[in-house]
Parts: sequence; C-alpha cells; structure tokens
Amino acid sequence: MKMNMKSFKTMLFSCLVAFSAFVFNSNIAYGAAEPVIIGSIAPATGNISMFGQSVVNGVRLAIEEINASGGVLGGRPLELVFMDDRGDPTEGVNAYNRLMGSGVKAIIGPVTSSVGAGIAERSNTDNMLMLTPTGTADSLTVGRPSVFRTCYTDSYQGRIIARFAFSTLGVKKIAAIYCGADEYSLGLYESFKEGCEEVGIEVIATEISASMDDVDFSAQLSNITVSDAEAIFAPYYYNTIGLLVPQAREAAFEGAIIGADGWDGIEDRIGDNAAAFNNTYYTNFYAIDDPAERVQNFVKVYSNKYGNDGTLNGFSALGYDSAHMIAQAINEANSDDTSKIIEAMQKLNFSGATGVFTFDENGNPQKGAAIIEMKDGVAKWSTTIE
Repeated sequence: MKMNMKSFKTMLFSCLVAFSAFVFNSNIAYGAAEPVIIGSIAPATGNISMFGQSVVNGVRLAIEEINASGGVLGGRPLELVFMDDRGDPTEGVNAYNRLMGSGVKAIIGPVTSSVGAGIAERSNTDNMLMLTPTGTADSLTVGRPSVFRTCYTDSYQGRIIARFAFSTLGVKKIAAIYCGADEYSLGLYESFKEGCEEVGIEVIATEISASMDDVDFSAQLSNITVSDAEAIFAPYYYNTIGLLVPQAREAAFEGAIIGADGWDGIEDRIGDNAAAFNNTYYTNFYAIDDPAERVQNFVKVYSNKYGNDGTLNGFSALGYDSAHMIAQAINEANSDDTSKIIEAMQKLNFSGATGVFTFDENGNPQKGAAIIEMKDGVAKWSTTIE
C-alpha cells in the first residue's frame, strides 16, 4: 500500500498517543516520587487531527521541561494520560469518563468547542479542573469555576476581526459564510456580526452551510459574488478553508477573505493554490515570526524538539502554555488536591508563549490577538491587536 508522508505521520502519531502514559511515566528518573497525573483530551484521528497533534506536542514538550527542572511540589514528576476524542462530542465524553477513572488531577482539553460543550458541565459538576487550550466558545466557562481556557473567546475574537476589517482593510460592506450547525462557526459569526455593527460595517450577504464536512460551496459563493461585498468572513477550520478559498476565487471573488484561529495550519492545505490565498487574513493566538522574545523562545525549543513537522502553530503554543499553567498552579497551591489547584488557577498570573495574562471571573484570559496574512502560500505576522 502506498502511503504519503502526511499519512505516515498521522498513523505514527496515532500509535504514539496510545503509549502516552508510558512515555511520560518518569518514576524511574524520580525514584519513588509519586507522579502527579494530568489528563489530556484531543483529536488524534479524524478530520482535524493536526490540531490534536499540535496541542499534544506542545503539552509533551512542556512536561518534559517541567520534569527536567525538578517536576512539581519539590520533586514529583508530571505524568500525562492521553485520550483521543476523534473530534467527536460523544467520543469526547467517553474520553472524559475514562480519564476520571485514572486518577487525574487536571485535564488539558478538549481542543474544539463542540467537544468541550459536552464535557464542561460534567467537569464542573465533578469539580475537575478543565483547561481547554483552544475551545473558544464563550459558553464553555460561564458559571463553571473549575473550567478555564488558554485561548480567547469567540465574542472577543469576532470583534477583533471586525475591527481589523474596518480599520486596516477599509471594508464597508462584507459577506459571511458559516456553518449554522457548528458551535464554533456559529458563535464566531454572531460575535463578528455584532462587531460589524459596532464599527459600521454592513453585512450585506449571509450564507449558511449545513455541515463542517461540506466540500462544495459553489451555490453560496455565487450569491456572494453578485453582491456588493468587498470581503468575505469565513469562520471554518483549515480543512474546509483549503477548499472554500480556491472556490471563491474560481467564482471570481477578488476581495479579501478573512477568518479566525481555525485557519491555523492552512499552509498544509494550499497545495498549488498559493495565489488564491493572497489577500486572506486570520486571527491567531500568536505568530511564529512575531519578534517578541517570549514567542521566539518557544519557537526555538519547539523546533529543536520536533523539527519542521508542520505542527508549529498557535495550537502547539497553547498546549505548551496550558501545561506550564497547570504546573504553576500546582506549585502555587502547594498541593495536588484538585480543589486547591482550581483556587490557584483563579489567582494565576502567567507569562508564556501566547501572552502575559490573568483570568477574568469566567476563567478567560485577557490577551492580545495576532493578525496573520497569507502571502504566496506562507503565513506572515501582520500585527497584534491588544
């Protein structure tokens, strides 16, 4: 059977995650020190497995650093137990239930808002610390003291995008295409629309797809093309955007196409369509070419560990910061009791690859957003909006 390098990497990653608990069991190095067990839920398989691979790579790198520096609580190693949710909410709940029986003190994940929606309330009821690196839906953390996020929220991100479109691109009229059945896509559209009202952009065309798995957007794009829209807002994940943008150009739409953090990783989906992605932009949690020292330090250590495997992106940085946050909270709590770690998280002052921040009353970080521009198939940092 012929297998390309990307398929091989995906297969290898799926095999490796099955052995995560073994790989990160550092009891030998730490003698008799009892490990503090941390769980992680992410998609190792499925359409958005690259997001899962990136997050878990970041978590693994951070845990290696933490353990090499003496662990937590005066010499105890962190041990990772990983569960694959396949990007599916039902599998996510199953993964959470299995982790709850494994002695975990905190959970890093899930990666997507749709999977997080099925886990967040269970986590809060169980008083289990849940830190989603990348779940942006506002509802995940509201009224749930044990649930936090490392990324910013959809409502914040949508307004940032609207402000950028108006102030930097000069857009006055815009179209939007989104998936009405997906919490992430719908939430971003709603917050973006509110942001447009605030800055004075008119949303003159709105098109809806039925599923995040749709591959043909010709009907929606035809309607947008005949409108007076100067730009398109498309809040989808990278796998869908890899199809949608070339179709928009084929439909003769020449204006800017704008997205959000779900675009991260789009470089691997461009193929021979680099020119189609010129004049496209998206928000992200950081940019690898941002000259900030905290960013470049992460880029260096991550690249030294994983090389150029295509996973150095905002998701890996958020996974990395998430593990470091959990370790800091454990040390500041001076305990591996989950209730005390949650209390420490609520008071945490953190500095990492994706920003310097504290949490608000809903467990959301206050941080800036990077604007990424695609140029000839390469993602380039444009600016950071605080």
